[in-house]
Amino acid sequence: MANFKPLKRYILDLIDILIEKRSLRDPFLDVGCGQGDVALHLAKRGWHGLAIDPSESAAATARDILRPYQEQVRVKSATIKEINETFQTVLLLDVLEHVTDGHNLLTEIRNKLSPDGKLIMTVPVKKHEWRWDDNFYGHITRYEMDELVNFLSENGFRVVENWDCTFPFFWALRRAYTRLLSPQSTHEYTPQERTLKSSHNSAWNQYGWLSAIMENRVIWKLLLLFQRLFRHSRFGFERLIIAEMK
Repeated sequence: MANFKPLKRYILDLIDILIEKRSLRDPFLDVGCGQGDVALHLAKRGWHGLAIDPSESAAATARDILRPYQEQVRVKSATIKEINETFQTVLLLDVLEHVTDGHNLLTEIRNKLSPDGKLIMTVPVKKHEWRWDDNFYGHITRYEMDELVNFLSENGFRVVENWDCTFPFFWALRRAYTRLLSPQSTHEYTPQERTLKSSHNSAWNQYGWLSAIMENRVIWKLLLLFQRLFRHSRFGFERLIIAEMK
């Protein structure tokens, strides 16, 4: 559901809450920036930073939507290994589940993070929540919730916030559409190829009428006011985490 606009807006709302609660600040590094919507959101807050993505087409899209903020946010088609700067906030949104060597990725993030900086992550969790949309987006794994916290600890990070960002409404919606809608074909691409395409593709947006209903801002504004009450639950399929270096 990474490209489902109501979920993305909700995650950005939660990030705004955590920015204030944890006094997060720029400069930021958005790793795997996709089409640049998160970097755009931060730019509108007045933040400066760098957005990177290994996909040139994704970086081109991000560069275009961030054009009004090009003095604040640079965009590069690059991997984190190619970056030689440090940042106060690193964002890793829906990325960890795509990589085969999470240890190496977190090591690279530690090298790019200021000593008092923070890491913002969203990560799909619970192996029993695996559905055809995981294959569609090129996911390699889902973490169990405690496994994820331990994995971060093993790599030098302490979790300071750990929120559920999908229960109950996004959780129920995903259960419904992965059961009722036909699985989208993935056999012609490798997981790596699907990962590079993931910022442009959407597993749920197969029918125009469904898209119109699901993106109705009035409906979702009301639902998400209620959804916030569940951010400390353990029932959803994705976590929003703030971590710092130990």
